[in-house]
Amino acid sequence: MIAGDYPHDSIYMMQHYMNNMFTSLDIQKLTAAATIMASCILLIVMGLFALERRYRQFME
Repeated sequence: MIAGDYPHDSIYMMQHYMNNMFTSLDIQKLTAAATIMASCILLIVMGLFALERRYRQFME
């Protein structure tokens, strides 16, 4: 990682948080962060599928 273990707050992301929780073996916080990240990715993908479906119907 470019910024180290504890980067500045402006670039501190979920990946940094998860890496820090993994090194300290804080399984509860790591699991919660992974669940939140997976949920966010799922919402983004579902939104993109809905957007693609809307524009595909518009183009036909």
